[in-house]
Amino acid sequence: MNDGSRTSHRRAWPWWVRLAFWGVATSTQAWMYLWISVGVTAFCFFGGLTYDRWLLLAVPLFALAAVWYYRALRWVQRSGNSFHA
Repeated sequence: MNDGSRTSHRRAWPWWVRLAFWGVATSTQAWMYLWISVGVTAFCFFGGLTYDRWLLLAVPLFALAAVWYYRALRWVQRSGNSFHA
């Protein structure tokens, strides 16, 4: 499928879903970003407790990113849309 039809399909998505998946081509890639965000959140949390307290400042940011990816993925699934339509 060409890129133009995918772009026009995504225009019907809410702005926060489009922003979350800007540059993301597949749902597998979106799930990968979600789990990377979860992993970085855990790393910053435990690293902040044991190594450098400044890492704790990144915890809310990466946790918010993980929640945002999850909610956007759930919206796409529940609305019956897909990344390839």
